[in-house]
Amino acid sequence: MRFLAPLALLAVSTSALPITDSDLTDSSTGLEKRAEGMYPFTFSTALRGAVRQVSGVALSITYNAVNGWLFHVHNKLAQDIVAYVVDVSSGNTDVSAQPIDAGKEYSWYVGHNLVDTNDQGKFEWKTNY
Repeated sequence: MRFLAPLALLAVSTSALPITDSDLTDSSTGLEKRAEGMYPFTFSTALRGAVRQVSGVALSITYNAVNGWLFHVHNKLAQDIVAYVVDVSSGNTDVSAQPIDAGKEYSWYVGHNLVDTNDQGKFEWKTNY
């Protein structure tokens, strides 16, 4: 049984909305918004932490039977990013969005209450810089 995502996650989940030309520019800065990196995967119990390089960002996904899927991201870039985990099988629903400062690492879990085993997913990161 899948539960609804916490409101804190819903507040940052905007990539599932239709994109228009006006959405491609940040009105406060005039900078173009860009999707910089994307990696498709399956929410599998066989994920064991292999490191993938996704356009300058290192990603590792490890399954844990108790907590779900552990995402470890190392932002090797000179700019801050927001890392997204998307459940493609549920209509491209953002299940997590984590800001990661330039040069920093961050780890977090995506639990069984947010995604089902064997759902198709994707990791992507974006920046406004």
